[in-house]
Amino acid sequence: MSKLPIKFRVLQLINQKKGITNEEILEILKFEYPRDRVVNYKDIEYYLISLKSVGLIDSISVTLRDHSKLVESYKISDYGMNRMKYINNN
Repeated sequence: MSKLPIKFRVLQLINQKKGITNEEILEILKFEYPRDRVVNYKDIEYYLISLKSVGLIDSISVTLRDHSKLVESYKISDYGMNRMKYINNN
């Protein structure tokens, strides 16, 4: 079975569950891509920032956990929803 590239899978997860957090995304990806070296906090944050910067996702809330860790929840934007047809057809 061929898997989606991780950045596309991140977008797909956000499309499937409005309000999913960066921590939830990381846990799902650790399970789905257990041997992939880019499934770590830093790289997933990079993917989320890049998806947000091109307008595919929006942040809906940000909280501070343990006085140092940001937990952000996301939803797919209208633009991102329109682009999902290219990902879901694979």
